[in-house]
Amino acid sequence: MLSIAPLASPDYYLGAAASSGEAFQYFAGDAIAEGSQSQVDPLVRHGRWLGKLGTEIGLNPDAPVNAKEFESIYYGLHPGTGKPLRSDGKSKKAQMQDAKRRAACSQKREAALRSLNQARKHVRELESQGLDTNDANALHKQCKQAFAIADKFLRQAQQKSLRPGSDLVFSAPKSVSMQWAALAASGDTIGAKAIEAAHDRVRISVIVDACFRLIVDSVSAPSWTRRGCAQARG
Repeated sequence: MLSIAPLASPDYYLGAAASSGEAFQYFAGDAIAEGSQSQVDPLVRHGRWLGKLGTEIGLNPDAPVNAKEFESIYYGLHPGTGKPLRSDGKSKKAQMQDAKRRAACSQKREAALRSLNQARKHVRELESQGLDTNDANALHKQCKQAFAIADKFLRQAQQKSLRPGSDLVFSAPKSVSMQWAALAASGDTIGAKAIEAAHDRVRISVIVDACFRLIVDSVSAPSWTRRGCAQARG
């Protein structure tokens, strides 16, 4: 299966926002949890760069992806010079300011939506009781206008921001993951590890590489995945 979504914050991929609270280092070696000797996820430790554009800007396809390079590419900056790769590119500082602005606008929109829903609910309650709704309708109208303004500001903030790329994740069908979970839960470690090994072989096989090449030939701008692979039309 192939899942596609907008890239999340770089902290998500570099570990600062790890759900477990541990500092995972996906692109800093063997993906080991800080303070632990065990491997966290062997499927994410071999990040590598793909695509002709990567070599043109100094990324080594034979070397593992590191955090500094990944963060530079995420922000659309040259990994060596730090300059924007696109003519309409922005500095890292400017993009972080854009992100803060989007977050603030999103929070205001959510607050306005909650107020609008509460006002709408209040109107309905009064109507069901046969009570006067003039004041409630006036408040509902104000909340509706406030929500429209907040929504407009959020859209404007989103339009001013550059989209760094897309997160493409290859994964096994649900039936496979369910079988793996059932085997693991039953204590059949041999069966579970066999599925893991098969998944790992497919992940690095020519099938996956062929899919990436097809994606590369279908886009006209660089895009990157959570596994550390950069693609660009060659």
